[in-house]
Amino acid sequence: MLDGRLTPEFGRLIGHELQINPAACPEVLQLARPFAYRTVEVCTESWARADTRRGWSPVSVCRPTIRRVALKWHLIAAVAVGAAAWILGATPEWCLVLGAFAPVILAATPRFVRGAIVGVSTPDAREDVTAAMSGTEFEDYVARIARSCGAPVIMTTITGDWGVDIIVGRRPNRLAIQCKRQARPVGAGAVQEVVAGAPMQDCRRTMVVTNHEFTPAARKLAELHGCMLISGTELPSLRATIRRLTEPSAATEA
Repeated sequence: MLDGRLTPEFGRLIGHELQINPAACPEVLQLARPFAYRTVEVCTESWARADTRRGWSPVSVCRPTIRRVALKWHLIAAVAVGAAAWILGATPEWCLVLGAFAPVILAATPRFVRGAIVGVSTPDAREDVTAAMSGTEFEDYVARIARSCGAPVIMTTITGDWGVDIIVGRRPNRLAIQCKRQARPVGAGAVQEVVAGAPMQDCRRTMVVTNHEFTPAARKLAELHGCMLISGTELPSLRATIRRLTEPSAATEA
């Protein structure tokens, strides 16, 4: 099968390159056949049709690997650094040391740069991720956390929401959430709104989430009505709190 498949293709290649007719010159194929078999055996040569006008062209898979290219560049860097050190007047010992460290530095540079970019773009655990958010973006941020709990999430309309921005969970265990993104502590008015609007949205539990803090009056009113308050410092625990409040057992006990 190898002979039947390779000979016509190799014949077309020879005819295309040498501008001869392979059928009229069988001697060329006889001479070229061992070379073709050796190429297949050593290099695993694959043949592909490039274009009908161009004939047949080989596409070799015996190409330099990325590792070989990297090794070549590392050797070049080592020689270049050693030569530069020698030109600048360094001793042979220092030239060897610098030449040995050059490939290490060259190999570590991409990872260092990638790590630096990731480190700069990743917010610190103590960094306020909501500092640059608008009110709408803060609502979307809370909604994404709620969706990560696996519960259905409904974003209410801007007008006529009865003080409820997000509805989480299924009936009869739905949770009404009001989001407050502001630069001052949240007062008791936010608690009053979500507590009054929860029955209108068919919700049994209430919550107010803010990037800031709550006033003492807001905390007292929330404790009276069983409203959960999540301040900016408590945002990392928001997911666990939502999951706990939307569980059927938690709503039944309430």
